[in-house]
Amino acid sequence: MEISLRYFRPQDNEGLRNLRQPCKTTIEKPSAEILERTQGCLLGQIAGDALGSLVEFQTPEQIRQEYPNGVRELVDGGTWNTIAGQPTDDSEMALLLARMLVNQGKYNPEEARKAYVYWLDSGPFDCGMTVSSGLRGRPNPDSQANGAMMRISPVGIFGANHDLQQVA
Repeated sequence: MEISLRYFRPQDNEGLRNLRQPCKTTIEKPSAEILERTQGCLLGQIAGDALGSLVEFQTPEQIRQEYPNGVRELVDGGTWNTIAGQPTDDSEMALLLARMLVNQGKYNPEEARKAYVYWLDSGPFDCGMTVSSGLRGRPNPDSQANGAMMRISPVGIFGANHDLQQVA
C-alpha cells in the first residue's frame, strides 16, 4: 500500500521515510536494566491495550457477563474484531512516539505530529475522533478523550534518563 505524503512539503519526506528505517540516534545506549524496564513497560502497554480492546465501550455489567473471571486471555474479537494481541491506535501511536524520541534524542512536537500524520495516512483500523480531527487541523479544545494518556509512556521512559529540556 502506498502511503500518502500529500500533507507534507517535499523536504519533510526524508524524515518520514526514516521512520521505516532502523533507528539512528545520538543518545547514549541505555543500560541492560533500563532496556529491560523499557521493554517491560511497552510490552505491558501493548498487552493491556489488546486486552482492553476486547471490551472497549462496554459497560462494567456487560464485561462481567461476557468475562465473569475478568479479561485475562488475549483472544480474537472484541469491539474492533482484532486478532489476539493486536494493539490499537493508542499503542501504535505510542510506538511511533518512542521511535521519534530515539531518532531525535529529545521530544520534538513537530516530528511527533509528522509521525502521527504518517501513521494516520497509513489507514489504521481505528483512530479516535480527537486525534483524527487534531491531525487534520481541526482540534477540539473541549475534548475529554483519554488517548494522550494511552500513548504517553515513552515520554516517561525517556524522561527517566534525560534532562527536562530533552523531554519537554
